[in-house]
Amino acid sequence: APCSEQQYQEMKAKDALYAEAEQVYRTYTSKLIETMRNGGADTLPSEIKELISGPDLAKSVLDRLREVKREGLKLQGPDVRIVWAQRLPTREKAGSVAAMKFCGDASGLAAYKDGEKISEGVVSMETVFFAGTPKALTMTSIEYEDVKKC
Repeated sequence: APCSEQQYQEMKAKDALYAEAEQVYRTYTSKLIETMRNGGADTLPSEIKELISGPDLAKSVLDRLREVKREGLKLQGPDVRIVWAQRLPTREKAGSVAAMKFCGDASGLAAYKDGEKISEGVVSMETVFFAGTPKALTMTSIEYEDVKKC
């Protein structure tokens, strides 16, 4: 359908916003797994902290990293594979500017303690809410759900 120049520019800006949101999430996932593979942490690493603006999300991520360190957990297996990403233009939470749903497969990843497997990775869907402005998006909240497959 024909559109005005303004509509076209708005669409291009929205496309760029979603592309940035997806990149923020992919970077976060990669850095989180890397930090967990390196033995966890007592504080949020700066490369993760700069991607999160929601205090509850930051606390949840830090709790997970502290547990990995405290328990001496070791991750083995392939990294999380993000199977698909979906834009959610009608979803909003606490003033978010974008929302996306991701399906990630971590089924090949396992956690070990003292050489014994204590848990296996899962397939999950995460609905992620983003705040900020273009070129400065951060994640404010993640809604997590275990699923059978993507």
